[in-house]
Amino acid sequence: MRFNMLGPLEVISGGQPIGLGGIKQRATLGYLLLQPNQVVSTSQLLGALWSVEEAPATARKILQNAIWGLRRALAADDDPVRPAVLKTKAPGYCLQVAPERIDLRQFHQRVSEGRARLAAEPEEAARLLRDALALWRGPALSDLVEAGVLWPELTTVQDARLGVQEDYVEAQLMSGQHYAVLSELEVMVENEPLRERSCGQLMRALYRCGRQADALGVYRRLRAALVEDLGLEPSRELQRLQQAILTHDPSLQVPEPAAAVTVSSRTVPFAVQPEPSPVSRTPVRGTQAGPGSWERRKVAVLLVRAEPGPVPETADVHDMAAAFDTRAALIRQETERFGGVFTMGMDGVGFGLFPAGPRQENHAERAVRAAVAVRDTLAVAPGASIHEAVAAGEIGVRAVVATGEALVRMGQDGTAPLFVNGSLLPECQALLSLVPPGEVWVCGNTRAATKNLFGYLKGTGPRDTWQVRSATVGESGPGDPHAGQGSGHPGEVELLTGLLDHARRWRSPHQVLVLGASETARARVFADFRDRVGGDAPDSAQVIHLGGPRPVGDGPYPLHRVILAAYCGLSENDPPRVVRAKLEEAVWLLAPEPDQANRLMSGLGPFLDAAARSAHRLPDTVEWLDAWHQLVAAAAHVRPLVLINEAAQRGGVALQEFLATLRQSGTLMPLLVVTGARPETAFSRQHWPGTGHPVTTIMLDAPSDADTALRRLTDQQRSLTLGPVATAI
Repeated sequence: MRFNMLGPLEVISGGQPIGLGGIKQRATLGYLLLQPNQVVSTSQLLGALWSVEEAPATARKILQNAIWGLRRALAADDDPVRPAVLKTKAPGYCLQVAPERIDLRQFHQRVSEGRARLAAEPEEAARLLRDALALWRGPALSDLVEAGVLWPELTTVQDARLGVQEDYVEAQLMSGQHYAVLSELEVMVENEPLRERSCGQLMRALYRCGRQADALGVYRRLRAALVEDLGLEPSRELQRLQQAILTHDPSLQVPEPAAAVTVSSRTVPFAVQPEPSPVSRTPVRGTQAGPGSWERRKVAVLLVRAEPGPVPETADVHDMAAAFDTRAALIRQETERFGGVFTMGMDGVGFGLFPAGPRQENHAERAVRAAVAVRDTLAVAPGASIHEAVAAGEIGVRAVVATGEALVRMGQDGTAPLFVNGSLLPECQALLSLVPPGEVWVCGNTRAATKNLFGYLKGTGPRDTWQVRSATVGESGPGDPHAGQGSGHPGEVELLTGLLDHARRWRSPHQVLVLGASETARARVFADFRDRVGGDAPDSAQVIHLGGPRPVGDGPYPLHRVILAAYCGLSENDPPRVVRAKLEEAVWLLAPEPDQANRLMSGLGPFLDAAARSAHRLPDTVEWLDAWHQLVAAAAHVRPLVLINEAAQRGGVALQEFLATLRQSGTLMPLLVVTGARPETAFSRQHWPGTGHPVTTIMLDAPSDADTALRRLTDQQRSLTLGPVATAI
């Protein structure tokens, strides 16, 4: 039997909650659980249940009935060794229960372990504290609080939770994860604006993210609130922190490993350096920085981590060293091919710097092209694709590109950068830890500068991050004359937009097959279409990409889970309480009636199980599917759904399952399914997701006579199973 207090009070026996009776009986148990294995006097219990003015004449009798009811409930304890027992002991009662069976005690135990490791092992401390906070399902004994219970002990528990949240943030800041906790810190300070420790942590995190003005703004708001409301000045610690930010004190930065290393007895081209003094920081704009001087320049920074698969115990150390040198040489080759400066760290992280040229600012484009080229070069084994290499675990390639301004110190020849300072490298390092193997992510600035050249998908990171979905790498380097061209198929993009409007107007699914021999051409059409109809506007489409380096997922209904996560704004890193909050917000927004909302939450309950979601083990139930269809159909009427499958052979299985269940349920929603394929692939029914919905075929290439004859033959065959097929365009 387990006792859960960190949220609504519940008692679990045999995996099922047991009934606890009325509010007085629940309150009695809650108060006893706050002091387990201790004698609680009858007068204390009476004072917890009623105020002196409100206590009825039969208060003792009501308490005795509550004790009797609790003993009956606790009799269902399935622990034969140490069952929970409620005993009568003068001058009151004692609940004897193993402390580890109370979630509040588990919370305190994990917190103690985490705090003990905070100084020496901040990353392990962060993990323990995160696990402790994950036990919370809402305010402690929230059902009793809603009924009017106001105990000082509950205030103490809530204050303890806030303290642990601050300890967790501190551990993350000590580990250099200031980007990861920034949004959480902002929420904490908004909810508790007078907690000086949280405000100080937010100031440090903002400073490390390059937002000094915002960090000082936090201090100004806190000081104004303290002076106006309480007549107090901020603590000396916060005042010193403000001064440190004003003077750019080096102690505010997390000690970073130097990016300068030695490879093959050669000093690398650039390194991370402390902030230069104001005297030598920035030359006058319009002048040329001389050797050894600092200059503020527009740059793009590339970080690549190449992680080999499991190394056999019998592996030869010389072979491993040779493999490392080979990876470094390949990254250097691709970085320099696109006009970048390169260095390789011993931890497997490659650094590339792409300064803007004097007459052209395509540094962001060159960095992204280099990132994609490095990923493809390292991941592709002879005879295998990049996706097969990543899936086989042979090598995991992660890359990040960030664009902005940085302080650059020129080398002795006045050309190659020697040192780089600023927030771009820490930003890249923070994002790199979030990138899955086989993917390239960029910051919002990079995406804005290159969105006409590459296809992007909104990333799942905490900031403005984007995943590169398609690119034309080619053999061109800096100054590519073809850079900046669009998809070259504006008519096809316009047609796709019209088909989406048709699906929206008639609230029905429609399928489009985009045929073209060039995967790059198809990807550019998809990117232009996505940029045109997607976005964050309330009436924009919800665009989801399928295929790519990672599959949609396995287990039952993988695409259903992806779509629901997209509409609810869920990410893989969301803790259970955030998942529940986001799902509840979406449900109540689309189903304001309480009965309907409760039914949907009950049906979608398995989606709240983080362990099941990470392991892809959602149950195959009619109830879950029915709730999914109701919620997503309502969401699609607000934001129509667009599924883009860049290659039919990669995402076809999940898409076929999704469309089949959609047809079986009879659900109508504004849905456009766009599938790309080579002409010869599309004419094979193996990968074509046909389910009877209307189909339009768009040809990007001018068809030959043989293609026309073959398509006529296959159209006749396919019409037997696909239903109506629109005239090809």
